[in-house]
Amino acid sequence: MSQTISDSSEVTGFWENKKKGSYRQTLDDHTRKEKLYLSSTHLAQLQDEDANEEKDEFYTEDNEYHEDSTMSTTSTQASVDVSIPTTSTQTLIDVSIPNEDSMFVERNEPESVGRIKHWTLSSGTDVGQVLADYRCKIPESQKCLDPVYWGILDLTGSHQETKQLFTTEDWTEMLKSFEDEIEIIKEDIPDVIFLFFDEVQQVMMINFLLRLEFAHIIRSFQIVKNNENSEGFVTAIDRISLREIEEKHEITLSTQDIAYMIEIKRAVLTYAENLANIDLPVSESDFDNLFTNMLTRRFLDKTELKMDAGEICSWASAKRRNEGRSTTLRARVGQKCDFRGTLKHSINKLEAIVGLRSGGLPEAHPKKIFVDSIDLSITMRDILYTFFNSNTNAPDEDLHKMFVFGIKSWGWTHQILAMDCKGTNICRFGILCTTALPNSTRTLACLEKFYVEMKNVKATLSSICNKANDIALSHARIHRRKRKEEDRIENAEVEVGGCFGKVTRTPNTKKSRYLELSS
Repeated sequence: MSQTISDSSEVTGFWENKKKGSYRQTLDDHTRKEKLYLSSTHLAQLQDEDANEEKDEFYTEDNEYHEDSTMSTTSTQASVDVSIPTTSTQTLIDVSIPNEDSMFVERNEPESVGRIKHWTLSSGTDVGQVLADYRCKIPESQKCLDPVYWGILDLTGSHQETKQLFTTEDWTEMLKSFEDEIEIIKEDIPDVIFLFFDEVQQVMMINFLLRLEFAHIIRSFQIVKNNENSEGFVTAIDRISLREIEEKHEITLSTQDIAYMIEIKRAVLTYAENLANIDLPVSESDFDNLFTNMLTRRFLDKTELKMDAGEICSWASAKRRNEGRSTTLRARVGQKCDFRGTLKHSINKLEAIVGLRSGGLPEAHPKKIFVDSIDLSITMRDILYTFFNSNTNAPDEDLHKMFVFGIKSWGWTHQILAMDCKGTNICRFGILCTTALPNSTRTLACLEKFYVEMKNVKATLSSICNKANDIALSHARIHRRKRKEEDRIENAEVEVGGCFGKVTRTPNTKKSRYLELSS
């Protein structure tokens, strides 16, 4: 009888709490306790398996490359006695455990390097070994700002420590190898484009000379304001017509020439209008929308490339960062980027081009530019890593020929970069071209170089898409190599899966600092 009365009082208390609006809270507390139990159980199993392993092991023996230090996660929460939650009423109405988020343990297991692909220069220098030796000497406080720690060979020259690891001859050879093996397709630009930019330059010079000739009148009577002068330049460019070019140069434009002409004229007009209305200071997002991303969207192929802009992240990077994590933990976002171009017709949805802007106007600090360069290179590395993992049965030779593009801009400077995986833990990151964007209406004709370079990128992206699909097809046909005895013999020595190496993760010092700030 007393037990019945006790149960009745508990049930009554439960429904009273529900009426007060705490029913949802109790269910959330119950869910948190279940996650806590699962996480603690999983940690205990991992600690039992790793009881005899050495702590903070940096590299393996037998002449293998040194590996990056793995993230050793030690937690005193494993010793906490956590009981299995039950479905009783008392459990449902228990209060939440304080600081329970700090009891979730994140653990990243070391990955096996497997086969090693060496890159030996003509002088006998083993690039991978040089980088591995240097990686072990990087101070803990400088790991995040060192591209070698992330498995990246920075050929841009911005990281002097990397350049000093090699002789001048070796550095020149590595740059030459990168330029030769990154196959950029040159698009055939019609002559009408160059004729149009000649007309733009001529219009700018005429307007500039007229302003100088009547400068004393303009200053005396204040007839024309600065913005009105800029609008005059825009109007003058708008008056450049196809018929005028045909009559002046005695040519007949084809349908393709007319399409090229319309495309570039609209882009130059939009750029000139945005430039006329610019007012310092300019934020990072505004500059992207007005200039760099605007031009990139116009000059690349929208039918082949899905282009996203803004404060976004790389999906391939997000996939890599959540690899091997417990499903009970929160998902981690990928590396941030300001522009992302995904190949629509690629079966792997390859993010073949990503961009990152460093500040607006005035120009950002050099350290900001350097840090963003490292972030961009890590994003490109994650994209290649995800592509390698998606095609583990494809031949090594094909995988290591794949590369992706990166776009970096700051101030009025615009760079196009590329990255490929030359060998184990060697992701080459180098500059393809650097362009100075026009910062005044007088220099609008300088857009010609930017236009030509972006058209080359457009043609190369189409080639990358075909190459990615060929690799995916080779990966899907793995069963053919084992169907017959002669096929197995023929493909016995074909190495597949690539030799990407181990992906370095965030150092422990950075994570601990982040936890202290967040707590």
